[in-house]
This record gives sequence, C-alpha cells and structure tokens, in this order.
Amino acid sequence: MNDTVMLVDLSRRSGGAQRRIIEQCRRWSGPGDLVVVHLAGTELEAALDDSPTCRRRALRRARWNPWLVVDLLRLMRQEQATVVDAHNVVAQVWSVIAARLARVPRIFCTVHSDYRSEHEGSSRALLYSGVIRVAGAVGSRFIAVESRVGGFIETCGVSARHIVTIPNAAVQPVATPGARPTIRGELGLTNEFVVVFAGRLEPVKRIESLVRAFAEDEVALSHAHLVVAGDGSQRPVLEELVADLGLAERVRFLGHRHDVVDVIAAADCVALVSSSEGLPYVVLEAIALDRPLILSRLPALVDLLGDEGAEFVGVGDHQGTARSIMRLAGDDRLCARLARTASSRVAERLPPAQMSIATEAAYYGPHRPVDLVRMIRPDGVGFNRTFNVVRRIAPFIDRPTRVLSVLTYHRVATDEHDRCLDPVLKSATPEMFEQQMALLRRRYEPVTLADVRAALVDGHDLPAGAVLVTFDDAYRDLADHAAPILRRHGIKATVFVPTAYPGSDALDFWWDRLYRSILCSTRSALTTPIGTFVLDGSPTRASWVSNSIARHLKTLDHLAAISVVDQVVADAGQTDPWNAVMDWNQLELFLGDGHFVQSHTRTHPALDQLPIGEVETELTGSYADIVGRLGVAPIALAYPTGQSSPAVRRMIVDAGFELAFTTAPGSNRLPVEDLLSIHRIDVTASVQASHLALMLGPVASAARRLR
Repeated sequence: MNDTVMLVDLSRRSGGAQRRIIEQCRRWSGPGDLVVVHLAGTELEAALDDSPTCRRRALRRARWNPWLVVDLLRLMRQEQATVVDAHNVVAQVWSVIAARLARVPRIFCTVHSDYRSEHEGSSRALLYSGVIRVAGAVGSRFIAVESRVGGFIETCGVSARHIVTIPNAAVQPVATPGARPTIRGELGLTNEFVVVFAGRLEPVKRIESLVRAFAEDEVALSHAHLVVAGDGSQRPVLEELVADLGLAERVRFLGHRHDVVDVIAAADCVALVSSSEGLPYVVLEAIALDRPLILSRLPALVDLLGDEGAEFVGVGDHQGTARSIMRLAGDDRLCARLARTASSRVAERLPPAQMSIATEAAYYGPHRPVDLVRMIRPDGVGFNRTFNVVRRIAPFIDRPTRVLSVLTYHRVATDEHDRCLDPVLKSATPEMFEQQMALLRRRYEPVTLADVRAALVDGHDLPAGAVLVTFDDAYRDLADHAAPILRRHGIKATVFVPTAYPGSDALDFWWDRLYRSILCSTRSALTTPIGTFVLDGSPTRASWVSNSIARHLKTLDHLAAISVVDQVVADAGQTDPWNAVMDWNQLELFLGDGHFVQSHTRTHPALDQLPIGEVETELTGSYADIVGRLGVAPIALAYPTGQSSPAVRRMIVDAGFELAFTTAPGSNRLPVEDLLSIHRIDVTASVQASHLALMLGPVASAARRLR
C-alpha cells in the first residue's frame, strides 16, 4: 500500500469534525487509500459503514488512555500511512506522538475552532493551546476551517507558512421523507413558529441568551417555540433557567439526537448565537434545507453570508434576538429571501468539491519538514522571554561545529518594495539581513562557493562554522538591498539565476504573475481548479489565494501547471509582465564584487516533471548562457522547487555541473557524500538573527535528527 492517508477522530459525540470527515470520505479522489480511525461504537462508525471510498479502523479504549499511542502506531505501520490528519485535541495528542514514532512524513492537525475563545477562563484553553504549540514544534502542519481559527493557531507559536485555511464546503443533507410532520408531532406542535438550536450545550454557545429572548414580551405573546437539540455541561443550568422564566411549555430540550437533519427540516428558523465559531456545519445544513438563520454577528459568518443572508444579532443581545424572531415569524417573504440569499452565497463561495480538493492538495503538495526553531513565530506567546534566556546561553550551546550550513534567501526587501511581487518570498528586510550578516561575520566563518567546491570535490578542509550564503531567482532587490550589506561585511554570496529571465521584459515568474493578477483583479470571486475564492484586493488575501493554487500546481507536470496558471490569470484579468530579475549588467557587477553566479536552469521548471529532452535543453542552455554572458563556467546548480530524479541527476553531471543544491532543510555533515543533494536552510521573514543562531547550531541539528 502506498500514499495511505489516515484521518483520526477520537470524539464520542458527533460534531463538526465528524461531519467534515464524512464529507471528505464522500468526495475522496486522492491517489492513495483513505483510512478513518475512530472510537468503537460512535456515530462516525455508523455513518461510514457503507462508504466505498475509505476503510474504517475502530479503537476500543477510552479516548484519554495513553495506550492509544500504541494502537495508533501499530495501525500507521500496518497501513503504511504517509499522511496523518488528526481532527480533535485528543486525537492530536496521541496521533502526533504515534506519527513521529512511526516516521510518518506528513502530519496534519485540523483545527475546527478557536480553543482559547471557546474555553475562555478554563484550564482547557491552556491545555488545548499547549497541544497546538507542541504539535507545531515537532513539525506538524495545520488546517484551519476559518481564517480566524488560523489566527488562533499562529498565536500558539506556529508560523503562518505552516497553516492553510480550508473552509468547510456546502453540503447536501437529505432529510427523512415526512420529517417535518413527524418531528412536530413528536413535540406536540403543528403550525407554531419553531426555532431550532442544534449543537453542544456549552458556555461558548450562549444558549441562555436565546432562552431569554423567548421571555421577552413580544415573543412570549406569540406562538413561537424553541427546540434545543444537543447535550452538554450547560443543560442543567439551562433547564433551571427555563423553569425560572416560566418557559417550560415553549422551550423543549431533546438531548443528543442522531437525526439532527430531520430536526432542522422541522424548523421554521435555525438560531446560533455563539460567542465564537469556525464555520459550523449546522449553518451549512440549515442553508441547504432553505431554513432562514439567526446568527451572532461573527466576522466569519458575516463574510460568508453578507448582511442580507441572515438575521445578525450581537453576542448576548437577547432583546435583538427576540426582535429577529418576531420579524421572521411574521414575514414568510423575508424568510424566503434570507434563505435564498444564503444559499446563493454559499454555492458561490463554498462549492461542494472545494474542501476535498484543497485538502488533497495540502496532503500531496510539497511538504518539507522544518526545524524546531522555525516553527516558532517571533511574536508568539512567551517567545521573547524564551529567547532572552537563549541569548544568554547561546555561546555555550551553539558553538560552531564542523558542518557546512548553506543559507537560502529569495528577496531582501522592504514592505513597500515591489508590491507586485508575492510577499511570501520575502526572506528578510534590509535591517534584518544586516543583523544576520553581522552575526555570521561575528560568530561563524562565511565561505565562498570556491571554498565549498575545494572541500567537497578536492577534499580540502572547511573551517568550523562554515556558512555559505545563497540567493535563488536573482531578484533585483539583491542588487538594490543585499549587495551593499554583503560588501560591508565582506561576505561573498552565490546567486542562482534562471538565465532566460535577465533582460527579458516579456518574462516573469509564474508565481508572481499569478499573485499579481489576483491582487489587481476587479472580480469579487475567482473560480479555480481547487474551488472558488473570494477576493478583496488586499495583498494578504491575494498571497493566500495564489499560494493555495500554487500548492496544487506543484502536484502537476510542468506543462499542465503552466496551463492552469494561464487560465487562472486570464479569468482574474491579465496584467503586463513584471520582470523583477537582475539584468546581465547587474549580474556582471555582482560577479565583479567577488560573488558567484550559478545556474537555476533557464526557465525555472520542476526538472523531474519535464521530458528528458527538455531537461537537457534547460541545463545546457543555462550553462551556455552564463559562459556566453559572463565568461565563467558554472560549477553548481540549484534545483527549481527542489525537485529532481535519478535521470535528472545524471544529466546534471553530463552538462558539466559538479554540485547541486536542494531545498531539503538542514546542515551538511562533512564530508558530504552526495554532491548533487546538498541541503540548505531556508531563511524566511520570521527569522531574526537570534533564531538564525539556533538554526545554525547543534540545537537545530539535534531537532532535525529527531524528525
């Protein structure tokens, strides 16, 4: 078995996590097998009983039993899992441990809500946030069901680069025929206006506000009824409140129900007045069943539905909730209009296949394990305090060692520099780069590419703490911002240039073209092969959308990927080319300063996705360009996107290259055994000089060995 994806859910009751897993199984089209691990006897087990797209594995222990680690480890090895995705906190605790022990290469944690807000003031908030922090520190990636959930994950110390937001998609629930009269008959109701709440009875749901709305005079005089489907810690409190307010005849508690869709079908309106939510399935189910909604004015819900898609009320505003109930109870046309608007917006923004396609793209896209230190955001909680201690002990724990470390930069730019370029490739600001180069000069031994070749090819020695600085793609800001700083510190860098780009106004990188077309698009929504995205003209949104698409593109062969880019750019709105690569005169000046200009192929394709004939053209053409333009023979190549194959590696040697650099993270123990697979450390905009000291030292090396 190959490419087995394992989804793990260890909750007893059904909820958003189980609903998402069910939808993912129904629409699974990935290249590998899908295995769902769950506790025995749960509703998830019954729901997937006849699923043809997945295999089920039931665990028969209490969900906090540590022996679950052993069970999960055994299953991961039996199924040869290559991807593990854990869907609730308990599953994340045991699954991450088991997956690390089983050496599963891709570990994901899907986070369905902002745990800190949901459990504010309780020990659970600290515990759950701690689970996220630890899972991130050992190399897990995260899927957030909503952008603000992604923001919560960031506050737990996880880099935004390791979080992807994939919202729940539109659903197509099927109610039992005759559900409405059956459920109403069970409750002794006929033509009364029925408001349904479906969910867990926990403080974050603010159900007491909904109950108090029914005690308001205008609602009390009507025939409106509240039906509460669900169970939880707040049920005794709520039942006592109902009794105190004299609402026992008009507020019904059904407890946990297996037929929630039928209960919603029996409603005239669905209400959810929580203080915190991701993107709950009960909302999507109500919309699919054409039921109007009363919702808390939470940003995620307002963004999705707009002001015309639901009755929005303030959190805890029971009087406003009462007014919304009365408006809906007295106006069938308003109910129909809200339901119609909500259905239209969800269909446009969350097409049914989007969630599964985007999730599969995340699973199978490029996934590089990262260093422990790189997983920690510089503005994460407690970060500065930790690094104040680290700075004091760094001279003792981070002495330079006899390895070769190669740093990779892309762009050194200010926030205002070249707004038409995707900001995700900005490695540092000039100020940060200055501090990093000062650190290298002070505590390490910067070496040149010639030094590296002499050591790796001819067997010469490198000094302890050897560090080579490299730049990929040869962006112009290397000449504008980085070169003067390198000159001040006497550091000689190597730039890998795709040689078709210098001096060509008609070419720009596909990722920058994709980002720029999305940023400048006048459309409010953009349909792509992985779903429809809402656009708002902001750089942050444009970068997120373009990188979501890019992750999918890297799973395709080169020609298919470029075809998709062309189509998306055409749909978003074509923009003029924006070639931000250094020209040959700038590269010649860079070479004259003692730096090195080497090959990044001609047009930056993923070499392992090209026919062999085109690989040869890319390699020999790039070699000839550098010799012809600069008069020097290149000795090294950096793989575009880091991808290669045995056939590609043979052709690299045949083309005359002696060294090849990957994007695989880590330092290189000397002597280096494979000269065509030299590891590098990717520097991102979140890396301060103090972080770099740890990334270059034995602490980071130990962390990499633990992966």
